[in-house]
Amino acid sequence: MSTFLKTLQYCAIKIIGVLMKLRIFVLYFLFMPAALPSNNSYIGKGWNIVLNDSCGQPSHSKDHPSIMWNDEVEKQELVFTLNPGEIGKCPTDSNHRHGAPYWERAEVRQYGNLTGDQNYRIKFDVKFIQGFRSERETFFQIHTSNKKCFSAPILMMKFNYGLLTIDLLSGISATSKNGNHKNKYLGSIYVRDLKKYNSFEVIFNQKRKIITIYKDGINLIKDQNYEKKECGTPYVKLGIYRPGNKKSETSKSSYKNIIVEKIY
Repeated sequence: MSTFLKTLQYCAIKIIGVLMKLRIFVLYFLFMPAALPSNNSYIGKGWNIVLNDSCGQPSHSKDHPSIMWNDEVEKQELVFTLNPGEIGKCPTDSNHRHGAPYWERAEVRQYGNLTGDQNYRIKFDVKFIQGFRSERETFFQIHTSNKKCFSAPILMMKFNYGLLTIDLLSGISATSKNGNHKNKYLGSIYVRDLKKYNSFEVIFNQKRKIITIYKDGINLIKDQNYEKKECGTPYVKLGIYRPGNKKSETSKSSYKNIIVEKIY
């Protein structure tokens, strides 16, 4: 083979190598979740969602953090702990509102939003390791507030004195722009019975403005209507959120297998 052909072959191999590296680089940014949104982001094994520490947490202590991974199963289970008096870092948490002088919070939110013209299936497993026996201890929300729009959550799943309740937003009008929450489920499910992992599935139908929820395959609510403020943009929130100064005890929960997928 002539020197010219050898040189040409060498250059071709180099060009192919560069193109392959470029292809990998492009694919990485196309399919990784939004490039990491911040240093305080959480992406678990088997998840398809990025959770972001948007407001900050009440405790960053190495011995008693508000949020940590379960070291026994690497990046599969995200554990939340909220102690009495730990006021959240969101702007309204220090304000007196909704019957409490302040609000306690150890919580994260979805990075990005749920697209307004799509329906979604949201699945997650959660166990309640400790607590959740005080007033209005929320563990899952579909919220809608953003920088340009102060609006209420569409859905709140919580324990009220240990009993599971599900609230949906309704009553938005000219005189009540933020609406109010109406209880759609108040059953016989107590937190004391949920210390093992429980599978929740939320069908969020934005086209018909209805929500259906299952727990371990059992239907809790079906095709229940909700309302949303026009300017609101929906997104998922997970963790612990509750009114302060209510003689609460320490609450602790753990999440895994968090999946958000578009459907029909």
